[in-house]
Amino acid sequence: MLVLGFVDSFFDTRDFPARWHCGRWTDLHGWTHVISDILIFLAYMSIPAAIAFGLYKRRDVPSPLAKILVLFVGFIVSCGLTHLNDAIIFWDPIYRIQGITKAATAVLSWVTVAALIPAFPRIMSLKSPESLEKEVEKKTRELTETEALFRDLYENAPDICVYIDAKNGEVIRCNATAARVLGYSKDELVGRQIFGFCAPQYRDAVRTLLSQFLDAETLSHEDLVLQTKAGDDISVSLSATALRDADGNVLYIRSSWRNLDDSKRAEVLFERAVDASPSGMVAVDDNGVIALVNAETERLFGYSRFELIGKPVEKLLPEAYQKTHPAWVSSFITDPERRAMGAGRSLFAQRKDGTTFPVEIGLNPIDTGQGRWVLGAVVDRTEVVETQKRLEEQAEELKRSNVELEQFAYVASHDLQEPLRMVAGFSKMLSRQYSGQLDATGQEYLHYLVDGAKRMEQLINELLEYSRVSKREVTYSTVDANASMDSVCLGLQMSITESCGSVVYTGLPEVVTDQVQFCQVLQNLVSNGLKFRGDKPPRVEVTAQRDDDQWTFCVADDGIGIASDQWERIFEMFQRLHERDIYDGSGIGLALVKKMVERWGGKVWVQSTLGEGSSFFFTVPVRSTGY
Repeated sequence: MLVLGFVDSFFDTRDFPARWHCGRWTDLHGWTHVISDILIFLAYMSIPAAIAFGLYKRRDVPSPLAKILVLFVGFIVSCGLTHLNDAIIFWDPIYRIQGITKAATAVLSWVTVAALIPAFPRIMSLKSPESLEKEVEKKTRELTETEALFRDLYENAPDICVYIDAKNGEVIRCNATAARVLGYSKDELVGRQIFGFCAPQYRDAVRTLLSQFLDAETLSHEDLVLQTKAGDDISVSLSATALRDADGNVLYIRSSWRNLDDSKRAEVLFERAVDASPSGMVAVDDNGVIALVNAETERLFGYSRFELIGKPVEKLLPEAYQKTHPAWVSSFITDPERRAMGAGRSLFAQRKDGTTFPVEIGLNPIDTGQGRWVLGAVVDRTEVVETQKRLEEQAEELKRSNVELEQFAYVASHDLQEPLRMVAGFSKMLSRQYSGQLDATGQEYLHYLVDGAKRMEQLINELLEYSRVSKREVTYSTVDANASMDSVCLGLQMSITESCGSVVYTGLPEVVTDQVQFCQVLQNLVSNGLKFRGDKPPRVEVTAQRDDDQWTFCVADDGIGIASDQWERIFEMFQRLHERDIYDGSGIGLALVKKMVERWGGKVWVQSTLGEGSSFFFTVPVRSTGY
């Protein structure tokens, strides 16, 4: 009774007036609302019907999308019912039913939203029709190209390829090789029984072989004879495969007929090629027995081929390796791959006279009618090993010589400084105290003495600095190139002011390198840009760009430039392109730059045009902040 009472009160409309009686409705206003609500209701009902029809026709719609569509249908239906209720309320005030309908609409709305949120990325990833069309066009083109490729492979295969009807033995399709070898056109071959192309004495044998496909999937036969249109016999081997329908019945036979005459010619050519090879060639069967050697093998080992063929391959190895080698042969035969033998180890072979020599051996597996063989290419490395040894000795000698030279330069420049200071000091004293007592010639000689002492002091200091570069350990740290350039410009402020020049840099990166040497490199290159100038005030610009795993810095000037044939020479010690009375310097600066850059793993070079300026480049490898 309680339930019936609740339901009865739910449909009871006595507490509410119909909408026509609420307010001052005119016929125009009222019917406009009623008709609009009914039209909206009908439109809402048509949308679920269309979606339901689509889901019925497309049973392959993914389950997540189908669930969302079902929720969407429920949401649209509930929305339509709210509009239908709005129209009914004009006569029957079913406000309670309308409230329940709107509540259901609200619940369905938010359930649909909740279902859409996780599915939204998948919906957004769906391809557009245009992209799908392009993908279909691409796949179609690829399939066409692949089909053309396989057709070309089939038509020009070295073997005779024939598709045979399993019921009557008629040729259904054949390739161009079949027509060329047998001397018929394709039209003459297709439709005739394959037995008709066999030599008479072999036709029954071929019939018997093809009938065996009732019980087998594949078959092969090594000794058959086909007959050409001209009546010539061709020795062939047959390999065939059955093509069956869904019930397992044989429909077609795919057959391949290999011309054994061509195979024999190929074997002869192969043996000749092996024999003419500049490397020693040794073929070993799966038992480790020598089956074939060439002329170079005879020369290398001192045996004739008759002394080697049929003997174990260990005959060519030093005694220390003869016991363990058979296991290596067995392992390679089991898992063959083309590779170098003994990678990372020194290999030796033994001649007939018992002497050993270093070798390099390449292994190649070969499948033959007599099983799997291994073809080894043997190269005598005696000259290579001797040359490598000489190079190592020369490198060690050069390294020792460089160390001694650097030590000598350091000691010599260090020991020369003290007497040079005495010469320079007394020269300056002589110039100050006695220059007035000397005639013009004496004054000139004294000027040469002071100037020479000054240049010698500069040369010794730079030579000492050059020798210290190798001794000083490279200390890596994170270096701000902009801050380094600030320091360089501060140190060169006098040169910049005297030349009325400018140094431009901005946006330079942070690099991981030796801060001291990095600043020295920049200072030397910028200083050269200010020094080697023409008539106009110099302008030096420093830039940098990232190139994969390195930073490339460029110090560009608008000075006098360098001839292209001098680009390498200027990085050598004591190389000057100008007289000292025009541009001073010792000729060590760029050599010092090169050495410092190479110490941190970079390289330096120049590009220049005479009269227009030079661009010096150097690289700094990118390193992690952990150095």
